[in-house]
Amino acid sequence: MLKKEEAIPWPGTLAIVHSYIAYKAAKEEEKQKLLKWSSDLKQEREQLEQKVKQLSNSISVSQPHAFSVGYRDAERYVYVRGRVAVTG
Repeated sequence: MLKKEEAIPWPGTLAIVHSYIAYKAAKEEEKQKLLKWSSDLKQEREQLEQKVKQLSNSISVSQPHAFSVGYRDAERYVYVRGRVAVTG
Protein backbone atom coordinates (compact mmCIF):
# COMPACT_ATOMS: atom_id res chain seq x y z
CA MET A 1 0.00 0.00 0.00
CA LEU A 2 1.14 3.52 -0.74
CA LYS A 3 1.89 5.93 2.04
CA LYS A 4 0.12 9.28 2.04
CA GLU A 5 3.28 11.05 0.77
CA GLU A 6 3.56 8.61 -2.16
CA ALA A 7 -0.03 8.96 -3.30
CA ILE A 8 -0.58 9.84 -6.94
CA PRO A 9 -2.08 13.31 -7.36
CA TRP A 10 -5.19 12.33 -9.35
CA PRO A 11 -6.36 15.79 -10.37
CA GLY A 12 -2.97 16.54 -11.93
CA THR A 13 -2.75 13.12 -13.58
CA LEU A 14 -6.27 13.40 -14.97
CA ALA A 15 -5.47 16.85 -16.32
CA ILE A 16 -2.40 15.45 -18.10
CA VAL A 17 -4.42 12.56 -19.55
CA HIS A 18 -7.18 14.91 -20.66
CA SER A 19 -4.63 17.24 -22.23
CA TYR A 20 -3.02 14.33 -24.09
CA ILE A 21 -6.37 13.10 -25.39
CA ALA A 22 -7.25 16.61 -26.60
CA TYR A 23 -3.83 16.90 -28.26
CA LYS A 24 -4.26 13.55 -30.06
CA ALA A 25 -7.78 14.50 -31.19
CA ALA A 26 -6.52 17.80 -32.61
CA LYS A 27 -3.68 16.03 -34.43
CA GLU A 28 -6.12 13.49 -35.91
CA GLU A 29 -8.44 16.30 -37.04
CA GLU A 30 -5.50 18.09 -38.67
CA LYS A 31 -4.45 14.83 -40.35
CA GLN A 32 -7.94 14.34 -41.78
CA LYS A 33 -8.00 17.93 -43.10
CA LEU A 34 -4.61 17.42 -44.78
CA LEU A 35 -5.71 14.12 -46.31
CA LYS A 36 -8.82 15.79 -47.75
CA TRP A 37 -6.77 18.69 -49.07
CA SER A 38 -4.30 16.25 -50.64
CA SER A 39 -7.15 14.37 -52.28
CA ASP A 40 -8.66 17.62 -53.60
CA LEU A 41 -5.29 18.68 -55.02
CA LYS A 42 -4.81 15.31 -56.74
CA GLN A 43 -8.27 15.57 -58.28
CA GLU A 44 -7.58 19.13 -59.46
CA ARG A 45 -4.25 18.02 -60.94
CA GLU A 46 -5.95 15.21 -62.87
CA GLN A 47 -8.54 17.68 -64.20
CA LEU A 48 -5.81 20.11 -65.27
CA GLU A 49 -3.82 17.33 -66.97
CA GLN A 50 -6.97 16.29 -68.85
CA LYS A 51 -7.53 19.93 -69.89
CA VAL A 52 -3.90 20.13 -71.13
CA LYS A 53 -4.44 17.00 -73.24
CA GLN A 54 -7.64 18.42 -74.70
CA LEU A 55 -5.98 21.74 -75.52
CA SER A 56 -2.92 20.02 -76.98
CA ASN A 57 -5.13 17.88 -79.19
CA SER A 58 -7.18 20.86 -80.34
CA ILE A 59 -4.00 22.83 -81.17
CA SER A 60 -2.41 19.97 -83.10
CA VAL A 61 -5.61 19.40 -85.08
CA SER A 62 -6.11 23.08 -85.93
CA GLN A 63 -2.49 23.76 -87.02
CA PRO A 64 -1.32 22.01 -90.18
CA HIS A 65 2.34 21.07 -90.27
CA ALA A 66 4.45 23.28 -92.52
CA PHE A 67 6.79 20.42 -93.36
CA SER A 68 3.99 18.42 -94.94
CA VAL A 69 4.28 20.62 -98.06
CA GLY A 70 7.97 19.90 -98.52
CA TYR A 71 11.14 21.45 -97.19
CA ARG A 72 11.58 24.08 -99.93
CA ASP A 73 7.97 25.21 -99.75
CA ALA A 74 7.99 25.27 -95.95
CA GLU A 75 10.15 28.41 -96.00
CA ARG A 76 7.18 30.27 -97.50
CA TYR A 77 4.84 29.37 -94.64
CA VAL A 78 4.85 30.99 -91.24
CA TYR A 79 2.55 30.69 -88.25
CA VAL A 80 0.64 33.87 -87.41
CA ARG A 81 -1.59 33.64 -84.31
CA GLY A 82 -2.00 29.89 -84.71
CA ARG A 83 -2.74 30.01 -88.45
CA VAL A 84 -0.51 29.39 -91.45
CA ALA A 85 0.25 32.37 -93.65
CA VAL A 86 2.05 32.35 -97.01
CA THR A 87 4.98 34.75 -97.17
CA GLY A 88 5.68 34.76 -100.84
